[in-house]
Amino acid sequence: MAVRARRSKLGIRPMNPKRKPWTAEEEALLGTSTDSALAVRLGRHPAVIADHRRQLGIPPFTPQPAHRPWTAEEEALLGTMVDEKLAAQINRTVKAVHGHRCELKIPAASRVRRARPDAWTAEDLKLLGTMPDEEVACRLGRSVVTVSQHRAKLGIPKSNPKLIPWPPEEDALLGTMPDPSVGKRIGRSVQAVSARRWDLGIPKFGRPFRPWTHEEEDLLGTMPDKKLVRRLKRSYEAIALRGAKIGHSTVPAQSLAPGG
Repeated sequence: MAVRARRSKLGIRPMNPKRKPWTAEEEALLGTSTDSALAVRLGRHPAVIADHRRQLGIPPFTPQPAHRPWTAEEEALLGTMVDEKLAAQINRTVKAVHGHRCELKIPAASRVRRARPDAWTAEDLKLLGTMPDEEVACRLGRSVVTVSQHRAKLGIPKSNPKLIPWPPEEDALLGTMPDPSVGKRIGRSVQAVSARRWDLGIPKFGRPFRPWTHEEEDLLGTMPDKKLVRRLKRSYEAIALRGAKIGHSTVPAQSLAPGG
């Protein structure tokens, strides 16, 4: 603060590093090395060096590789193998090999397509669409996205659990464990497991099953489900499902209003 006050009193402007005057020695170095390297050497910001270099019309430093003439042996190899392999063999860049081959109008070597390690086998393709993509991905060790995209690319429809028959051993598992556990074990979605369990009238795992009586079924459709929930002590879903199964329509709640 004392220095600042004394400088202001003497009318001396503060030093601005961006306005630091350039010496002839510093300007002579511009373009002889990269801006970043000169920034470290001169104690200036690389952007300041690049801006001053452009103001003076000095091009940036771009080291040029030493020119190496092509030998007859090297030119004889052009087109006998792919450019990438030849470039590594004769210690040249792929761009240089490609350019010189085109200059001499030598056609490129044919590329031999090799089977990739992750190529789809005939056995892999047979699984697509026969079960959910998640199950196929788990069996093949691939991602679900890869399986879904490849199935769609081949025009194979998505697996529909409703179209896959339920064997007795799968039905026997319903209600013996949570629906997600059953689905994971038999390779079906949770929604498919829940729907099948409801169709068979099997309660959820851990919930005691209470059979429907004829008296309860006779009440379905005679009053709104909201009232039946309290009277029968059953859930909305159970009442709606049972009513749909035996062909009883739902009574709207407005029918209970006075004069309705």
